[in-house]
Amino acid sequence: MSIVSLFELPPEILELKKKVREFAEKEIRPLVPEIEKKNKIPDELIEKIYNPPNAFQATSFPKEYGGKGMGVLGFTAIAEEIAYFNGACGILVEIGELSGSSILFGTENQKKEFLPKLTQEGKIFAFAMTEPHCGSDAAAITTTAEADGDEYVINGRKWYISFADEAQYFVITAKTSPEKGARGISLFVAEKGPGVRLGKELIPMGLRGHRPFEVIFENCRVPKENLIGEEGRGLGYAVRTLHRCRISLAAGYLGLARAALDKAIEYAKERKAFGRSLYEFQAISFPIAEALADLEAARLLVYKAAWMYDKGENVAKESAMAKELASRVLLKAVDIAVTTLGGYGTIEDFDVERYYRDAKTWVFAQGTPEILKLTVSRSIFEPRRR
Repeated sequence: MSIVSLFELPPEILELKKKVREFAEKEIRPLVPEIEKKNKIPDELIEKIYNPPNAFQATSFPKEYGGKGMGVLGFTAIAEEIAYFNGACGILVEIGELSGSSILFGTENQKKEFLPKLTQEGKIFAFAMTEPHCGSDAAAITTTAEADGDEYVINGRKWYISFADEAQYFVITAKTSPEKGARGISLFVAEKGPGVRLGKELIPMGLRGHRPFEVIFENCRVPKENLIGEEGRGLGYAVRTLHRCRISLAAGYLGLARAALDKAIEYAKERKAFGRSLYEFQAISFPIAEALADLEAARLLVYKAAWMYDKGENVAKESAMAKELASRVLLKAVDIAVTTLGGYGTIEDFDVERYYRDAKTWVFAQGTPEILKLTVSRSIFEPRRR
């Protein structure tokens, strides 16, 4: 293998990136003002994203379950391109990856039953792990699932569940043996219906269109066949799912950071001050140069983590490093973009104001920066935890 090929994505991934970029340019970009105004992704756009021939959320999953078989590397490429145009649409495809990856821990029958609904039928699966009183401390959930004959009865409240209003299914964590703490948590698929209702709609400052909700489970009955994997191992499945999905989430950060820097560069070329273009002032050009270098470094780490995952390697440390670095790069990029545009950077009609709100909202998803640093430090000093 040549040195050059080590730094090139496979031709099929490059072609996929091109296809997604063209789709997003044509279908997503024109609808961004409407998404911002109405705080909702139009139904017709959701259908185009989730249904064949696009079905972007199906990219990583094996072909035998209706996926495209392009692995995490393929989905990572998609995540970056979609987020460049709109963060909420990036989350829409990300929750499919997140929920579907959890189902991969199930039995063969479960994978054949549920994954085609996600990959081929365009059904939306929302991932419900966080609760009102706990986010980072996932073992502190209070939602319970009690066995009752051939069913489990689920009771509890989930919090900040993205696209819960659009979802037909939920992948949820619940305690089947509360006395066992973290070892008593199990993972389930619950169909929206009796016993499942939406609570309060939450309004974040950014990412308009993704609309997180409180979801309340009241005597929600699910068949025992909907228990994913083994009882009591749900938290482990969920954590391993996060190790996988933090990679593509970080790629979304890259896309948004790239969009912000592109706007800053464009403005610095066009705007003049004291008879000179803004980019001729080092106070403007140097921060942009540094941020672009940081962005490229983060991209290499993110795509390396995706490549490692597809090779079957443990990426607990690498995915945490990738997401933590990408989040720092994103926050730096949007700050530079706003600073470059000055007062214009704070006005809603200018994209960088949206980028700033989206970035500050998005970096807490799937593990705060502090939790990611904890994951990395444990892999260094307590490697047996990996």
